[in-house]
Amino acid sequence: MGASFECPQCHAYCARREFIIPMDALPRLEERFQKLARRASRLDVEGPSLVIGERVDVPEVNLRGVETGAIVSFLYVRIEGAAPKLPGYELVAVIRHIQGEEDANLVTTVGDHHIPESFRHTGPVCDHCHVNRSRNDTFIVRHDSGKLVQVGRSCLRDYLGHGSIERIATIAELIADALDAMAEFDEDMDIDFFATGERRVKDWHLVTYLAYVSAVIDRHGWCSRAAAMTHEGTESTSDAAWRWMIDNYQEMKRSNGHHAVRLQHPEPSERDYARANAAREWAQSLHENLQTLSDYEHNVNVVARVSRVDRKTRGIGASILVACDRAHSKKAERQASQWFGKVKVQGDKKYKRETYELKVLAAIEVGINSRFGSSTLHIMRDPTGNKAVWTTKTTTLEVGTTYKLKVTVDEHSEYKGEKQTVLSRCEVVEKIEAHTPGETEASVAA
Repeated sequence: MGASFECPQCHAYCARREFIIPMDALPRLEERFQKLARRASRLDVEGPSLVIGERVDVPEVNLRGVETGAIVSFLYVRIEGAAPKLPGYELVAVIRHIQGEEDANLVTTVGDHHIPESFRHTGPVCDHCHVNRSRNDTFIVRHDSGKLVQVGRSCLRDYLGHGSIERIATIAELIADALDAMAEFDEDMDIDFFATGERRVKDWHLVTYLAYVSAVIDRHGWCSRAAAMTHEGTESTSDAAWRWMIDNYQEMKRSNGHHAVRLQHPEPSERDYARANAAREWAQSLHENLQTLSDYEHNVNVVARVSRVDRKTRGIGASILVACDRAHSKKAERQASQWFGKVKVQGDKKYKRETYELKVLAAIEVGINSRFGSSTLHIMRDPTGNKAVWTTKTTTLEVGTTYKLKVTVDEHSEYKGEKQTVLSRCEVVEKIEAHTPGETEASVAA
């Protein structure tokens, strides 16, 4: 749901600025935002505001999943607010510290900013007050001079108004508190909203969740949250797996062993659990090469090592399964790729160009800042998986399309341990299979 939004709480920064709440919860939520507005006014900063969106009416169901005839109303609500930035300073990253785990931080950078890898392992410290206490989140701000400062939340109230750093973090704190308020109401949509109101489960075992992710993928394919947000009526795989897991859990609790359980959704199979365990082990093994990991890979590794997920980390958790599959697929491709064709020797006037069937996997612009101008690097594979590359200034082939190309083989080389055939003078003989634009991932049904 929602568009991209810079906030200090959501791990996707922010893949989810829009929430759905019960309509009767609106007065309490508005009261919370009024308090935030008064607090922001006292601090002389612009606080977040609540925007009320579309109303949705759905049939009420009882604990057995049968419609009661009543209609329950919900509202889409979202947060709007000033970005946490003031002259001289800007927020560049948010670090979420996993409680009870050492060396386990989730790092979210703002925009195109990058921070040193040392912040992946830093403790929940505050460079302003220098007090080392338990903190869920800390914020990294950068001065125009380039200096990075790690700032905590819990101690800021004692130092409000004493400089730009505190004001930046105060805005971030207000947005974080607003998101917390939204999540309290929105979270009821996940577990037991119509039930007894008993304490909700917050954390789930990663393998259990990944097994449900596997089950959803087997039935409906993979759909990222970004794709789901851009296609109406489409549910992301991570959200669907979470819903299946929660619904089945609640059904088993309600049965209390007194009768046969009739679950709302398919249970994961032994194969799903085996796949989930393998994906977790793969993600945990990334820890052995931390110096080479991107922020995303680092976050995946942290979630796998902690081995549990909650609402904030379920998106990263679900992606572990797909990332593992892709890593194994790429490894298999690298091992399978072989050289093809005869390399042209300089001065060989009898050399004959040959024709090959190649599918374009990527077309990347390179040499943008070169004095010779940019070129397009085509990455292709033949039907047996052999990799070929072609760099040209004159032609850009369509990604996803298969061609018959008449080529010159310039070189047999290797790139990151994978054999590749370097081509030149590629001439399109036939366009075999055109890529169909507008293809979307399937909607995930219940």
